Amino acid sequence: MTELRTEAINLMQNLPEEYLLEIVKYVKNFLSDKEITSEKALQAFYTLRREAEKNNLHDMTLEEINAEIDAARQELK
Repeated sequence: MTELRTEAINLMQNLPEEYLLEIVKYVKNFLSDKEITSEKALQAFYTLRREAEKNNLHDMTLEEINAEIDAARQELK
């Protein structure tokens, strides 16, 4: 077993039971969606567009988008 799998299993063993169902649903959905199609890509695009509008981010300039990306990258360092 890889170190990553061991870590995932250890983390899941310490989770409260009520969270496990959500994780199992997410993983099953993730595994079933492995195939990327143009239809799924288009659906993802429209979902992101709706989220951007909902969060008032749909009018961002390219410079603002790049600044957000740079800030997120700095947080990861």
